[in-house]
Amino acid sequence: MTTSEAVSRRSKAKSDRRGQLVAAAERLIAEHGYLAVRL
Repeated sequence: MTTSEAVSRRSKAKSDRRGQLVAAAERLIAEHGYLAVRL
C-alpha cells in the first residue's frame, strides 16, 4: 500500500464516521428535541 492509498482510506473512514455521527444526531434531535440532546 502506498502512502496516498493510506491517506485515501483514512479520508474515506473519516468521512464515513462523520456521516454516521450526523445521522445519529439527526435521529436523536427528531426523537428528543434539540435541547435534550448533548454531543
